[in-house]
Amino acid sequence: MATDHLKRIIDASYFMPYIADTARDATQEVFEKICNIVKRKYSNSPLKHKRSKSTKRQKTLATEERRNSVTERPIKWEEDPIVLKKKSKTIKQLLKKLQEEKEQRHKKLQELDEEAKKKFEEEMETNEILQQKREEELRKERVLKALQRREKEEKHKKELEDWKILTEREYKHVLSQKYLHEKLQESYVTQVVMPELEKKKADLAQKRMLFQPINREDLIEHARRHDEIMRDLQNRREKEVHNRSIDLQYRQISKSFHSKALDILNEEEKRQKEEKEREELERKQRIEKKLQYSELVKELYRPSIDEYKKQEMKLLVEKLKFPVRTKLHGHNSAGTYENTTESGSMTEKHRIRRKWTKNPMVPEPAPKKEIKQIDFLAEMRIARHSRGTIRKKYELEKDLMYINLHDEENAIKLKEKADLVDKEILRKERTMSSNLPDRKKIEIAEEINDMIISSIKAKLAIVNATVDS
Repeated sequence: MATDHLKRIIDASYFMPYIADTARDATQEVFEKICNIVKRKYSNSPLKHKRSKSTKRQKTLATEERRNSVTERPIKWEEDPIVLKKKSKTIKQLLKKLQEEKEQRHKKLQELDEEAKKKFEEEMETNEILQQKREEELRKERVLKALQRREKEEKHKKELEDWKILTEREYKHVLSQKYLHEKLQESYVTQVVMPELEKKKADLAQKRMLFQPINREDLIEHARRHDEIMRDLQNRREKEVHNRSIDLQYRQISKSFHSKALDILNEEEKRQKEEKEREELERKQRIEKKLQYSELVKELYRPSIDEYKKQEMKLLVEKLKFPVRTKLHGHNSAGTYENTTESGSMTEKHRIRRKWTKNPMVPEPAPKKEIKQIDFLAEMRIARHSRGTIRKKYELEKDLMYINLHDEENAIKLKEKADLVDKEILRKERTMSSNLPDRKKIEIAEEINDMIISSIKAKLAIVNATVDS
């Protein structure tokens, strides 16, 4: 029973190889002890004990074992040879059976060991594969983390560089800007000091011109120039009167000598006059439209006033009204008030003169411009001498010399040219009313005089030719 029980326990259990070896050694010792006890029991017990019940046998075995262990005195039984033979035979069979069971158990244990080894090797292989996979995953994860860390470091480095560039730019911008007191000083100089200086300069120049002595040559030159201008105006008036009289005579003659060419010429003159009036009307309308558009733009888009600058200028004006008075500082400043005179002013002995250091931030004043004196009359005299008496010649005089005016067609062409010259005269007279220098105006007046003379000559020649014909 004990062997069967142990066998079942061993068969049902599974141990590792080294645990199985230790268990086998332990069971072997127990098995040997049990075999010795069984041998001793069956060799020393009488016949009547063989037929007893198994329960009593087990109890007696236990009690006898305890006795033998205490006394160690062998019990002598009466031995029967037949019984001994049977006992020995049964013992041999039992031993053989136990040996076979032992071998089977050993074989089974070996098989279990091999299976356990095989299973252990498979588990080890799977564990190695899993470990390799885990290591590969860890390696990939480490590489990925390293890449992410590098990207983060590069990004952080780039952000630091951008921040550094931005801070340097802001620092340079702040350094390039001027302080508020410098801006106020510049605005004060440009808006208050410089206009006052310019005004004073203009007043001084005007006073200098008023109080300087008048040059006799300048007076003579001015009188001569005035006489020339008045003479030119008188000649122009006479020419205009003469021109009108010639036109009047021409009209009277044209009425008496009516022809188809003259009708065409009159129609052309009328058409040109209407065209000119229409152009003048369109020009006036365009000017009115421009004026209306400018007024609308001024009403719709009025310039906005910067309140900040307005308040800043008000503050600047208030500061100028109430300037800050600097106090005297120094080791003798307390004693200066004690040494004042009865009238309240300090003596020269105890007055402190403070030497101000030069401020490098204050810009140096610009160098004064040299006054260049210009003699206008002398320049005009030089220009007149260089120009001489050369006058522009017009083609009307050439036509009068080489064209046969008795031919009606040539007379009409010459009349058209004379009208063009009159238009050019009117245009030049309009340009004289603009802001031109006096020298240019005189040149234009001389050209106008020459043109008027050539036009009058051409018209007189046409009239004489028509009268002769």
